[in-house]
Amino acid sequence: MQANQTGDALAGTERVSQFDSVEEQLLLRAFVSNMVSLYYVDLTKDEFIYLKNIEQPQTDISTLAIPPEIWQEAETFAPELLQQRRETMEAALKLASCVPDRAKRLECMKCFSVQGLKDAYEKGSLHLMQELQVRRDGRIIWVVIQAELFPHPYTGNLLAFLYIRDISAQKKNERIMNVLMNRGCDYVGVIDVKKRTMTLQFVSDMILMAAPHWAGRKEILFDDDMFKPLQQLLPEADREKMTRSTSMEGILDELRDSDMFTTTFMLCIPGKKPMRKQLQYYWVDDSHEEILVVQSDITVAYEKELVNEKLRREASTDPLTGMLNRRGLRGELDAIAHEARSKGRSFVLAMGDIDYFKRINDTYGHDAGDEVLKKIATMMTAMMRGKGVTARVGGEEFVLAFHTSAVAQVCEWIDTLRMSIENTEITDGENRIHVTMTFGIAVVGPFDEIHEAMEEADSKLYYGKNHGRNQVVT
Repeated sequence: MQANQTGDALAGTERVSQFDSVEEQLLLRAFVSNMVSLYYVDLTKDEFIYLKNIEQPQTDISTLAIPPEIWQEAETFAPELLQQRRETMEAALKLASCVPDRAKRLECMKCFSVQGLKDAYEKGSLHLMQELQVRRDGRIIWVVIQAELFPHPYTGNLLAFLYIRDISAQKKNERIMNVLMNRGCDYVGVIDVKKRTMTLQFVSDMILMAAPHWAGRKEILFDDDMFKPLQQLLPEADREKMTRSTSMEGILDELRDSDMFTTTFMLCIPGKKPMRKQLQYYWVDDSHEEILVVQSDITVAYEKELVNEKLRREASTDPLTGMLNRRGLRGELDAIAHEARSKGRSFVLAMGDIDYFKRINDTYGHDAGDEVLKKIATMMTAMMRGKGVTARVGGEEFVLAFHTSAVAQVCEWIDTLRMSIENTEITDGENRIHVTMTFGIAVVGPFDEIHEAMEEADSKLYYGKNHGRNQVVT
């Protein structure tokens, strides 16, 4: 292809202008609104027929090198692309090199290769379309790539009319509309990061009661008008957090490695019941120039979640000691086992039982027994802090699960706990009670079943019970 190839990596070259009449030129201009490039390819001959630059050329693509990894990907996943003539092959590879997402890039190579287009036509497809993100002029934009397949009316050769349109603005508007349609919003705005202003897309009447200075304004100053006037309507406990999470620096820091940042706060409008609000920030586009901010009322959902959380906590917590119960422990053990298996390592389980606990209840009463359980639970929880989880799984029986696989270290921790319990005087107000505990330890390997390790620890525990009590058995 001997032509003056200019344009960026998505634009093409103008070989021969086939649009001569005024009507054709007007039609072309209407059609190419937001167009990045369009061209015909003769799939039968494997050559360009027409390639049209839409925007002013900025980079000579004839000087652009196709990255080595793109060649390697084509050789591995789309070898048919490398069988094309050089002009169509390089155009396809240069287009693919603009796609940052690898899976989408490989799909693009296969779909829009000459062979891929032929195969689609053979299967009855006359129209192909893909939406994807590409790099252009140092920015990431959304484009739609479309291919229309048809035979030439005179030669019968299979032709493909391909065009690439910039739909970034459309994507932005769709996102805003989806937010408006799917949420009960207090307001929706678009923050201009460089100008530090916010354009209001929607504001409810309710929020204007809290921010009357927004009334009748389309654009506000982010730093001065957005959140500072609302500080007096926040509980004191929320003010410091909201000062950071509503500052430009705080928002940008949270969005540095994420597409969305969410924070919640309480809004107290005089004369109204306090309301729980949620703020969500999204990048409008990948150029990181605009942020979509949405404030929603989540009071009902928040109160419902508080009730659900209380029910979950009650269902998984022992009411006497505040420890996990057997049900709560099951979920924690699954999580510890999953993490250990993912790293190919073991973790340690221990079971503990208070010695002669029935004798304590029979001698001092159940209230005294409850005081013993609560005191031991407090000591055990303090010892386990940062090391793992513990639970009361029976009357006087406890389970401890450690994140570590170091058995010797676990034995040392538990023996220190055992001695502390032995040397602690527990009182119920009338009686002074001394108790001891016996422990059994087991290791859970990466491929071991938890219930088998529990049985092993239990077996060692009862070995200790039958051989003197007040000891740690490994």
